[in-house]
Amino acid sequence: MGVYATDHVRALISKKRVAEMLARGWCIIGAGEEGTLLMEGPDPDLEGAPQAMAPLFGHLAERAEARRPVPAWELA
Repeated sequence: MGVYATDHVRALISKKRVAEMLARGWCIIGAGEEGTLLMEGPDPDLEGAPQAMAPLFGHLAERAEARRPVPAWELA
């Protein structure tokens, strides 16, 4: 298997919706289960370019660092 891009998803798509998904930029990877095709396309949860995770969780890291117990050798 190849390397997966984080901005794409793979899904089993009903054969009735294949034309719609192709119009949305999806491509056919192969056969799926009965009545479906395995397709890959842009992740619908992403809006635009992927965002950095640091701004989303920076405040949690600051709170954890503030609550970290100070080791005895740092108190002296």
